[in-house]
Amino acid sequence: MLDDRKIQFESPNFSAQLSLGSSSLTTKALCRRHNTALSPIDSAAARFFRAFTTIHNSLCEDMPSQQLYFFSGMDIERWMLKTMIMVYKSKQTNICPPEFELPPYIGNLFYSDYTSPLGLYMPTFGGSPDGSCFRTESATSVQLHASANIVSGVTITLGGLRLRLVVFPDVNVHEELKTRYSYRPKHFLFVREHKVHCIAMPFPNWHGADIWLSHGEENATIPYNL
Repeated sequence: MLDDRKIQFESPNFSAQLSLGSSSLTTKALCRRHNTALSPIDSAAARFFRAFTTIHNSLCEDMPSQQLYFFSGMDIERWMLKTMIMVYKSKQTNICPPEFELPPYIGNLFYSDYTSPLGLYMPTFGGSPDGSCFRTESATSVQLHASANIVSGVTITLGGLRLRLVVFPDVNVHEELKTRYSYRPKHFLFVREHKVHCIAMPFPNWHGADIWLSHGEENATIPYNL
């Protein structure tokens, strides 16, 4: 089972672990109006991670479960953006004010669509362009990224599922992401033996790739023609 009682915060030359009930995670980074307006994306993120946990349990323990889940990709991006700002404002890592600043347009990202290179990325496991073997990890972490003194993004990992959000362009980082990550993937397909579960996450005006993830089997046959 996945352990969601503790969360790891990371940035260059820094690492700390807190329980989810810690008062250190509380901050007034957003006003009540914004928190209320953004509460639907919190609900969407909670559903997304519950779906992933259910899929994990089904594949590992052969438990019956739903096989297809739908989410808005933009909702997940905005939840990651909100999480990034909260971690930055609450000074959970050494990427924090006043040494580092948020991009000046950060507020607009809650209300407008992203264009490449900004947006969500997911690593292609094993270096394959369409995925590879995926192994579940009993861990949750949030890692902030910076370019010079600007907060450039965040990586959020739950149980081994790693999602990266880029909010500030950096040429060097973008080149790395192009070779090792998939931009705004359309489907996450988890497969083990005869079972396939799908998380569909469409984005407007973008047709991303299908990411196939063999759950714990190095040489599994991927049913691409399914």
